[in-house]
Amino acid sequence: MFFLLSNIPNFDSDIIERHVMRLITEGNLSYQKEISFLSSHFHPKAPDVSCPMPLWRHYAMSQVILASHASMEGGLSARTAAELTARYRQAIFNAVNMDQLNRIYDSMINDFIHSVHACRHPSALSAPIRQCINYIDSHFDQRLTIELIASKAGYSSPYLARKFRKELGLPLTEYILKIRMDHAIRLLRQSQLSIASISEAVGFHSQSHFSRQFHKYTGTAPGVFRITGRLPSQLHTFSAALPQL
Repeated sequence: MFFLLSNIPNFDSDIIERHVMRLITEGNLSYQKEISFLSSHFHPKAPDVSCPMPLWRHYAMSQVILASHASMEGGLSARTAAELTARYRQAIFNAVNMDQLNRIYDSMINDFIHSVHACRHPSALSAPIRQCINYIDSHFDQRLTIELIASKAGYSSPYLARKFRKELGLPLTEYILKIRMDHAIRLLRQSQLSIASISEAVGFHSQSHFSRQFHKYTGTAPGVFRITGRLPSQLHTFSAALPQL
């Protein structure tokens, strides 16, 4: 289990909850890594072991409702979201201990995220390109090369580069940068992590290189964006031209 339901109240629950729901809305397959990284930068409070099961069930139910709304914001159909909600509400109702609730929560987050991810990826994309996208989305914090990604799809590097650009309308390297910058923007907005920690979390081994790429992508510096919370208007034009994956 990547993050226990029973752990959420022991951290800054508002930040953790908002982050989990944002990951659901995005259909972010790297959610386990992101939540583990974020929670590692908080100092947990002492757990309240006296909280009775009925209250834990009520809290778990609230998480299902939040996840359902987040998934529909991400494009999941109301019918699918309702089916998942009904399934997990019944499972929570039948749970008899915290271990079961923690496992249900883990499964629920996984199901909602994968369901949103599936609906956000156009079916017109070929299976190898979807495989490449899934790999990038799950490993953006690591060193990524065209050669490595091509090996995952079973293509040569030149062929993958051409096919990726043909199907998505942008070079593979630009897609990797887009994913990394999107994650960096969210962490700058929603966390108190240092810029150095964020640069590492999104796959940069040098803070200065990250800052240069961030400024090139957004038109502003990471520190300035953290203070203002605003991006220059030209970013919206650039982002709007990219596929909404």
